Amino acid sequence: MHRVLIIKLGYSETLDAKLSFETSYGDVLRTTVILHLYRDGHVTWLTDKKAYPILKGNRYINRVLLYDPASLSKLKAEHFDITINLEKAPDLCSLADSIRAGRRLGFGLDGQGKLKPHKGSEQALSLCYDMEKKRKNKSFWQTGLYEMVGKAWQKEEYILGYKPQFQEIYDIGFNYLAGNKWPSKMWPESHWRKLEKLIGNKYTVSWQ
Repeated sequence: MHRVLIIKLGYSETLDAKLSFETSYGDVLRTTVILHLYRDGHVTWLTDKKAYPILKGNRYINRVLLYDPASLSKLKAEHFDITINLEKAPDLCSLADSIRAGRRLGFGLDGQGKLKPHKGSEQALSLCYDMEKKRKNKSFWQTGLYEMVGKAWQKEEYILGYKPQFQEIYDIGFNYLAGNKWPSKMWPESHWRKLEKLIGNKYTVSWQ
């Protein structure tokens, strides 16, 4: 059984150059699509504590570790067949490079401490540094992610481990909020109110 380590905390989106320590929940969720490739392996996923609920209970993840000193010490004492680092922050790249692994995918550091792509991740990194090229890129994000691990995306879906705690059932859910990282993605609340009026009493609506 292959031992696989995935490093995805949601700090830096794989196809975006901006680095921050603001957790992007959507970034973590959409990365779960690669779990289809390792269903027969033993998967360890290193993540931020804020993103932990998204991964908890995922049937394809054997172990979820939080990004803290205890987890780092544990990982450095282990060996993995494949390490996949999808973060671009230097400290995480350095961590990924320091863990014993038969094969490294995603991002690491070169001899001068600069960000480098492992085989398959060259295109993803090039998009980070060329915004015009990124804007013209029309491929699905999942396609680029699969290329980074040397595979072809076959329309596999995301895998959510989180299970709702409430029993309420609505016809429509308004996912009207946006994370602190990309507030520009948020549609004005006034637009949502207009949409709610258009729906009227035909359907029940739940606000996030």
